[in-house]
Amino acid sequence: MKLKILSIILISIVLLTACGQSADVSFNLEEQLSLGSKYLAEAKYEEAIVVFEKIIKVEDKCIEAYQGLAQAYIGIGNLVKAIETLEKGVNKTKDESLSDFWNTLSTSEAVLQKIAEYCNDKQYNKIFELMQEKDYNEILNLIQFIDKPLTLGEESKKIGIYRIFSKKFGEYMIYYGGFQEGKREGDGVWLGYYDKNNYIAIGQWKDDSPNGGMEVREWHLNLDESVVYRVITGGVSNGLWDGPVVWGFERTDGRIQSWNVSFTGGKWNILREEDDEEEGVYYITGEENPANGEDSGEMSIDSKEELDQLEGIVGFVN
Repeated sequence: MKLKILSIILISIVLLTACGQSADVSFNLEEQLSLGSKYLAEAKYEEAIVVFEKIIKVEDKCIEAYQGLAQAYIGIGNLVKAIETLEKGVNKTKDESLSDFWNTLSTSEAVLQKIAEYCNDKQYNKIFELMQEKDYNEILNLIQFIDKPLTLGEESKKIGIYRIFSKKFGEYMIYYGGFQEGKREGDGVWLGYYDKNNYIAIGQWKDDSPNGGMEVREWHLNLDESVVYRVITGGVSNGLWDGPVVWGFERTDGRIQSWNVSFTGGKWNILREEDDEEEGVYYITGEENPANGEDSGEMSIDSKEELDQLEGIVGFVN
């Protein structure tokens, strides 16, 4: 089944031709399928799961019920249960459309497993390459109508795709790391890629947000052409830089320049203001790190708008 068709399931009128008639006269198949489709359209996935499971229990060859149940599991981010549902449906019905859907989700599972392997091996550039491929983008097409992340893995460690809407790094980010009670917790890697822009954040998570020590390596088209990566290391509170931070750049000639800065809740802490007759007021925010090995001067911000912007981890700051 084409992905376009899969998405239409969420809002379309349910077809009944593939389902048989139940021997239970008190069970109205058409009404139950319509109710399940209504719950899908309203993103009430838990309710949809209950309805479609009830249908399958009564009529185990109803193709639409397997389709709907798989969509509902995707809606709550449970890829494994969606695959298991379709496998059962294919075995019961031998339906080609269910088989196509099953193959699509199985491919998605393999892609996520490969990303997890690359994360374990710290082969982040391979992940960025994979994120440009067709199979990965088919996953994004599959989940474009849901808000919850699509996850895979054990209860204590998972990989997931999260929707975040970043202008620089796209609509989706990948998380791989610790989980506890359904939330990101412990050590984690946070990755994004869009139109050559790439982002890696490695560090501590708590209560489903970056909290603790974090190192960010990012590159985007707005950076100077001499920059290989912007590297930011320090403490983060609920996704915002907080406390002492080292703000630096790796350059194409091998030099590393960095400045010691600090933040309070994502806001720059200003060391002092200076007024230049030609340039106007600018704000000194950082002292040169002696490790630079050269006089690169103090770090400054020359606009109030930039100074007022919150700084933090992509996906957790506007």
